[in-house]
Amino acid sequence: MLNQRSINLYGFISVGIMLVMLLLMLAKVVPRSMYGVFLLIAVVLFAVRLILRLLYHRQARNVEKEKEDTPFTEEK
Repeated sequence: MLNQRSINLYGFISVGIMLVMLLLMLAKVVPRSMYGVFLLIAVVLFAVRLILRLLYHRQARNVEKEKEDTPFTEEK
């Protein structure tokens, strides 16, 4: 089960990794042949982040729908 905290944590970590890769490219620490690999890694990280967000929202919507569908029962 996904929760907001884990998704935010993954988001911050993935953005941090992308920033480190960008700084390495700007400082010309990595050869130009690695730029394509870095781009591919960044796209995959972004896609996973997007998919996690969509799955979380779908899960939250389903939980809300289940709460609405369950009849109210009064405990005695």
